[in-house]
Amino acid sequence: MADRLLIEFVCPEDLAWEELALPFAPGPLRARRLVGDPAGGDGAALVELPAGWRSSPQAAAPFELVVLEGELDANGTALGRHGYLSAVPGEPLALASAGAALVFVDAIADVSGANALPFSDEEWTAGGMPGLTRRIVRGDVEGARGFFLRVPAGWSEHRTEWHDCAEAALMLEGDLWHDRANGGAGGTMLRHCYFWRPRHVLHSPMGSSDGALIWVYVDGRLVNHFVEEEGEPPAGGTD
Repeated sequence: MADRLLIEFVCPEDLAWEELALPFAPGPLRARRLVGDPAGGDGAALVELPAGWRSSPQAAAPFELVVLEGELDANGTALGRHGYLSAVPGEPLALASAGAALVFVDAIADVSGANALPFSDEEWTAGGMPGLTRRIVRGDVEGARGFFLRVPAGWSEHRTEWHDCAEAALMLEGDLWHDRANGGAGGTMLRHCYFWRPRHVLHSPMGSSDGALIWVYVDGRLVNHFVEEEGEPPAGGTD
């Protein structure tokens, strides 16, 4: 993930639209690049799919996708809002959008299989912090994974933390405020705002006023280390 620098955090209105090549599309699509190089197999973007669009017959690189607006037919599975798809080279791929759609795409090497899952209120479990719940759709709690996270209204964490893994998040609904983000200026993530943190980056305090639904990715086991209890992260920071 050499092309992924710290982004803490960015929102769609701050990003320009561009014509972007993607690992599942036969031609460039209108997109807002969030981080890295999706065409090269390492990066994320918000992507518009025009009405009548169809994908390439297989992926050029591993990727995963969350439907943000509209509907997508994924290998015969109907994916509505917050539906999830993963795909890898060598597997058949048949994506089609009857109407216009907006999707979040993350081209990332640890996607190792093909899947299509409509959003569901089932199979949610307790998250890593009290009050949070999660639905893991790729990987497991011991390693790299992608998952949906629910944050209840009024939740907060006032300690400063760091992780041994990289972490990314896309806001799907609601709000999440951060005191440390953006060079210490802080701010509130709203719909479709995004962050990417390399490992050992200090973050928090954080919380949500109205609650939130978030898509989260980590590239390894996620452990919450708190400065107040364990001290600062190892020297060398984000390597």
